[in-house]
Amino acid sequence: MGKKLLKSTIVFYFLIYGCSNSSSEKEKIVLTFQPKVGSKIQIDYSFTVNSVSSKAVTTFNILARGNTNTNEKKDIILDLKNNDILLDAIIDGKKFLGSSNKIDSLNEEVKAIALPVFGVANKFYRTTYDSQFHKKSEIETDAAGNLIDTTENRIQFLINYPDNEIAVGDKWEKELLIKAGNKMNCSATYTLDSIFDNSAKITIQGKLYGKGESFGYKFDIAGELKGYFIVNKETGMPILANITEDFTIDMNEQKHPISYVIIYSIK
Repeated sequence: MGKKLLKSTIVFYFLIYGCSNSSSEKEKIVLTFQPKVGSKIQIDYSFTVNSVSSKAVTTFNILARGNTNTNEKKDIILDLKNNDILLDAIIDGKKFLGSSNKIDSLNEEVKAIALPVFGVANKFYRTTYDSQFHKKSEIETDAAGNLIDTTENRIQFLINYPDNEIAVGDKWEKELLIKAGNKMNCSATYTLDSIFDNSAKITIQGKLYGKGESFGYKFDIAGELKGYFIVNKETGMPILANITEDFTIDMNEQKHPISYVIIYSIK
């Protein structure tokens, strides 16, 4: 799915779920990640990085296809293959378009930005989740499902479910690990915003924090995360998500503000 079509999907769901009343504000539900085994899925995943200090806005679009499975522990397994990854970037006022299949058409500066993401193009990944959508493991595989490496995919859903019944307005808290170049921790609060016939809307707010070292310099990360999810009430599969992360990297006595936007749809 192209960037324009993905945005159109967001508007469509916003009109349905953002402007309608829920079916029953007193209804209680249990959200469990339990997609039908053997189901085929397609994920249209887009993330945009806006680095103010480097004057760069870069959007990557990943199309992944695969299927669902389960193991003897009743965990949910997603087997996905990423297709070609598209790049749309504006750096120092100049626009660049590219793809993982045509990396040589990009200049060295853009290549340096794109290569860490392009590295997951046309690869297979197997991710295991429990019923609350906690990620238990992720590996790179070959086409037959055999282990190649323990590297992780770039796709992250950022949704977790509570282990109890919830009604509209109920909240639950989870600790997340965010992958946005550097890994960050997130103390997230989810709220069941509304319930519809077959779906539910969940909002998320969280505090981002982390620290590390790069090229010999130590850095600290602090910021906020917010957004929403539309999920299938029966299977727990996200239908649509829109997440914004605004954070600052403090390194070598300099602050670098960054905005990171994740938009995805699953069908």
